[in-house]
Amino acid sequence: MKIDMDKVDHDIKLTNLMPDQAIGMWPILEKFFEKACVFAAGRQTIEDVRDNVAKGQMLVHLIWNPETQDIYGAVGSECFNYPKKKVFSLTMAGGDEIEKWAHLWPAFKHVARALGFEQIEVAGRAGWKKFIPGAKEIGRIYIEDLNDGNEENSG
Repeated sequence: MKIDMDKVDHDIKLTNLMPDQAIGMWPILEKFFEKACVFAAGRQTIEDVRDNVAKGQMLVHLIWNPETQDIYGAVGSECFNYPKKKVFSLTMAGGDEIEKWAHLWPAFKHVARALGFEQIEVAGRAGWKKFIPGAKEIGRIYIEDLNDGNEENSG
């Protein structure tokens, strides 16, 4: 599926926030990250996300139009240092009217390169593929809780 370029709003920009800026905007950002927490499979709550942002463990990227001051979304990223690669991972994303800001993938890649990362990754639903042209899908993440007490469901 291709991005409908007629819906893209090139006035929408990506701005990286410092932890104190993100916490200062938390009442606005929270609504976007709450949407993403629904898909976190119980691994983190909105409070955990806020704590990670405050500690600088999660970077926040604001999706907005600087001219109109309209905010369309927020993306959280984390840094993973594997033995062979330094990876910039977009782990949380929530927003409105994504078709208007689908053009920002190159901006995320620019941020990752500028910070010295060797790879950028997104774990998410299949629908994200259309917004990250050029990225190859090598799999999806599936999660099963192991403490449900129901042994007959195992393997």
